[in-house]
Amino acid sequence: LEGTAEEEVDEEGSRTVTGYYVQKGDRASEKVVFWLYGGAYLSGDAWGNTTIAEGVSQRCGVDVFLPSYRLMPEYNYDQILWDVVLAYIYLLFERRVSPSNIILLGISSGGGLVARCLQAIAEVNRGEALESGRITSLLSQCLRKQGNLMPRGGVLLCPFVDYTDETYRKTRGSFEEYPAHDLVVNQSVIEEGVPYLAIKLGDMTNRARTSPVYRSFQDLPPLCVVASEHEAVFDQSIDLVNKARAAGVPVTLGLWKYMCHVFSFMSPFIPEGQDSMDFACQWIDLQFGLLGQ
Repeated sequence: LEGTAEEEVDEEGSRTVTGYYVQKGDRASEKVVFWLYGGAYLSGDAWGNTTIAEGVSQRCGVDVFLPSYRLMPEYNYDQILWDVVLAYIYLLFERRVSPSNIILLGISSGGGLVARCLQAIAEVNRGEALESGRITSLLSQCLRKQGNLMPRGGVLLCPFVDYTDETYRKTRGSFEEYPAHDLVVNQSVIEEGVPYLAIKLGDMTNRARTSPVYRSFQDLPPLCVVASEHEAVFDQSIDLVNKARAAGVPVTLGLWKYMCHVFSFMSPFIPEGQDSMDFACQWIDLQFGLLGQ
């Protein structure tokens, strides 16, 4: 998929939208899941998520759009967020999907991007300026045209949402304790990946600004959060749930024991992964009013 030509490139990037559109039937569905892959902003791609996304498409009877976004170290976080916001705007204005017919879904850091995208929309709705002037301008222009940009809701699968030092201090137990047993966020990720990500995100002020868990959850739509009680990001996932609920956001929480990070992504191989995807799909059905259909 391509939106407009890659003709304007600045500190945030181009006007190009690329990705994969998984269509369930012969005609495009009115309802779409906007799918953001994970990889700690350092790895991952849309293509690698298409198989499991197709399963969600068939299970829920909706289309799935998987946009690509740039990664560190070549690009910074604001450029990544720009790609995500631009892809969402593409879905609204080029494919003409109503915001009320879109649910955002993100895995790990993709869950963090879902939260930040929702927060950015809510902040612009409230008339607050974001740190990135280009994203503020884009969302503000689209808000004037559309009247409403907020999607139906968001699904966060094992969301990675805290990028400060607190996320791997002993005071935040799961990130310190569980990598010894986690198949995905293992000790090598803690020793090599997380410090590198921290360097790319800059000083603590910027890392807190970037972390969804430290931003406002006011005016966000309903959320569905899936997590394992024995994975690295469990503590920060619960922080997000508690802060969202405190802000009045309806949050549905699904917890599983003894599972590794992003275990939902392993749904073709382990029953708990399939159960967690069924849990998320049932929530999507409920939000879209598809239960019983």
